[in-house]
Amino acid sequence: MNRLSTTIRLIASLVLAAAATTANAIPVVWDLSAAFNDGGTVTGTYTYDASTNVFSNATFTTTAGTALPGTSYDTADLGAVGFGLDASTITAITNFGLADLSGQNILSFALVAAMTDAGGTIAIAALFPSFEGICSTADCGSGSIDREVAAGGQIVSRAAVPEPATLTLMALALLGARGARRRQIGSAR
Repeated sequence: MNRLSTTIRLIASLVLAAAATTANAIPVVWDLSAAFNDGGTVTGTYTYDASTNVFSNATFTTTAGTALPGTSYDTADLGAVGFGLDASTITAITNFGLADLSGQNILSFALVAAMTDAGGTIAIAALFPSFEGICSTADCGSGSIDREVAAGGQIVSRAAVPEPATLTLMALALLGARGARRRQIGSAR
C-alpha cells in the first residue's frame, strides 16, 4: 500500500510539474478591440510569445470613421522590435517591407501593462500614442494622427490550449494510476 501511494504521488508530481512549465511556455493568442474617436473601430487577433518577444498570426481590421476609411493589417505589416513592436507596444504599417513608407497607413497601440505568457486583460492607452494615421516620410518617422483610440479599448487573452506532449503525459499518468489501482485490488483478493 505504501509503495502504491509513493507511485501515485510521483506521477501526480510529474503531471503538475509538466503542466506548470507548459502553462508559461505556450504563446498566448490575444484578441484586440477598440473604438476610435472618429466613430471607427478596430478588431483583431494575434499570437504573442513573451519568452521570445515574437508576434505571429496577426490580423487587424479597422472600420471607416469620419477621418479615415477602413484598413486591414496582417503579420507582414507588423513593425520590427525597436520599431514599435514589443511587450507593451504594437505597431503595424501597411506594406511595411517597402523602402518608402510615405502614404502608408500606420496603426499603433500602447498597452498600459506589458503582455506576458500568463495572459489576462490589458487596457489600451487612450488617445496618443494609440492611433491610426498616414506615414508622411519614407521611414514613417513622422506622419498624421488622423484618429485616436477612445477610452475602453483592451486586449484579452484566450485560454491556452495544452500541447499534445502534455496531454500525452497526463494520459500516461492516468493509465499508470489505473494500473496501480488494479494491482492493489487484485492483490487484496
